[in-house]
Amino acid sequence: MTKPMRARTVKRKVLAAHRRAARRGRGRSILDFAGEHSLRLDMSPAGYSVSDTRLRHVMAAVERSGVAPYLERRLRQHPGKPCSYRPDILAVGVILSVMNGWTLELTDVTKALAGIHPLTRMELGLHDDDGFFVGYRSVDHQFNRLADALTAGWVDDDGTRCDTQWLIDAIINASVPDDAAALEAVSMDGLALQTWGKMRWPGSFEDDTVAAVTADADDEAYDDRAEFAAPEALVTDEDAPAPKPAKSKKGKTKAAAPKKSEPAWPHSLDDRRPVPTADPDARLGKRTVTESQPTKNYAGYELHLASQVRTAQWEGDPEHITLGDAVPNYVRGMRLTRASEYRAAAGAELVTALKEMHPSLNEALADRGYTQLKAENFHDVVRALGIKLVMDYKTTTLRHAKPYEVATGRRNLKTSTRPTQRVWRTAGGLFHQFMPEEYLDNPALPWKSASERATIEAYYNRRAAYAYRIHSAAGDQLRLVCPGCAGRLRPIDPLVAAATDKLDMPALDVPDGVSTCCVQKVITTTPADRGKHWQEIPYGTTAWARSYGRRALVENTNSVLRNGLARLSRGFFRVFGKDKVSLLVGLALAALNLKMAEKTRRRDEVDVVDHDWDDDSDEADTSVGEADEDVVTPPPRGPAPPGEIGDEPTTE
Repeated sequence: MTKPMRARTVKRKVLAAHRRAARRGRGRSILDFAGEHSLRLDMSPAGYSVSDTRLRHVMAAVERSGVAPYLERRLRQHPGKPCSYRPDILAVGVILSVMNGWTLELTDVTKALAGIHPLTRMELGLHDDDGFFVGYRSVDHQFNRLADALTAGWVDDDGTRCDTQWLIDAIINASVPDDAAALEAVSMDGLALQTWGKMRWPGSFEDDTVAAVTADADDEAYDDRAEFAAPEALVTDEDAPAPKPAKSKKGKTKAAAPKKSEPAWPHSLDDRRPVPTADPDARLGKRTVTESQPTKNYAGYELHLASQVRTAQWEGDPEHITLGDAVPNYVRGMRLTRASEYRAAAGAELVTALKEMHPSLNEALADRGYTQLKAENFHDVVRALGIKLVMDYKTTTLRHAKPYEVATGRRNLKTSTRPTQRVWRTAGGLFHQFMPEEYLDNPALPWKSASERATIEAYYNRRAAYAYRIHSAAGDQLRLVCPGCAGRLRPIDPLVAAATDKLDMPALDVPDGVSTCCVQKVITTTPADRGKHWQEIPYGTTAWARSYGRRALVENTNSVLRNGLARLSRGFFRVFGKDKVSLLVGLALAALNLKMAEKTRRRDEVDVVDHDWDDDSDEADTSVGEADEDVVTPPPRGPAPPGEIGDEPTTE
């Protein structure tokens, strides 16, 4: 057994090798320099190591994002002592920490940077003039300088608006490999992020200062009193109802004793919502109860994700749809909001940003948390971008169909008025006015029982013949063609039906004396006419179920973020403030993409499929990969399947 070298000898050999390598590699990129060293010495504090291949891929993604020049110019003018390494190197450390299976704590980021080869560390500026590693204080200092600059935001010399969201979008977009399929369809979902701050309760503190609350880093168990009764717990003394007078034994009413006043939760100045922790941006919210999340209420944020899914081509058959090739469910975008904040702004902003970066995007899959929003705030914004919505409905939306009047495009020359066309408006779109009454109800589509689902799908498949279909589009107006005039229904005249051999087609429930099925063959609808009900594939049909089943991939991503690669739970990140949390979580999503790309490269190199998520760890985690089947089933450790969410708005 060889005797280990002393630290002074290691330092001297590393410095000498660094000087020789610097003379040989003068003028070369660090991506060319990494991985060519013959000297293998480890100067990291705990002996962690980072492979040169992984380091090259991570650094290539960060450099491909193009954020380094903007950050260097800004931090050069930012107050405070500058660091010896570039700010984008800090992003590399965060990504490496997540890919190695560690947390988003700055201590683990420091370990990730310390695990880089010593010569590469020197080349990146991670050593001081004496050759020692910069350490945790430098990483913490650089992170705070970067976060403060991004929170304030600035406009660069070339007119680029730089802030936290700009950095996140650039790095996530660069983390997707260049040979990945073009983005044409995304699936959206929300994920609850619990803040690090410990829950504080009314009456448990003296004042509203941070010093009066605790953020216990050692207490990993979250306060079980998170099962608070909202909104009763938020009622202040002024809003509380007057206590009922008590009665004595003789039946006489006596005055109730005055209740001692207790301080309430402090409220923020911008949204007037209670701040239950030391985190100034964390708010109270509700989430879906799972095995890993046994409590319904939490304090923190909501992460809005958009994952890539395979394409789908529908040709009008309610029982058939053609799905495209399977694609890895790369995360293509994110937005972070406070818990229980109105989703419309974040969802519409996320889809708009994706459409600007990827003009090929033409389809979005959304769950009930987004489809329950007001149509003018979400649905109309998404459709105006030329993006089709495939969505599920809440139970309150799946009601009995209601009659609706649509103004036709034809104008009466004598009265200068536009006649109206009567239709049924219900979940799934607009239907013919003479649709039989048996199809006016909207039963919910079950996802657990295959037999019940097949029965209800058959009901919706028959009803789809009465739905109005797209004829053409012009701006925000959509022209729809009558199903009777399009030949999908039996003609009203029995002689015509017999002559055209269409007696076996669905019939219209036509009143006596009516000889025409509609006022006009093609009607022009506005966004107000379609509202939140319209989607191209009629709801509940077999084609819709297979198309909406693609949304399970984003549930798979959520499962990996909670229980697999990242384990986004309380304590995974230990910073306060929405911008700092967004910065770390956005880099973690970039690490998820790079990990999926790394696994895809291994699959291409060998024919053996590895079912473990992280080959570097002893524990096999939930994997994120390609969808090999047409109907995708949710992972066993993930949340409930699509359609299993309750009627109230919930956060996954």
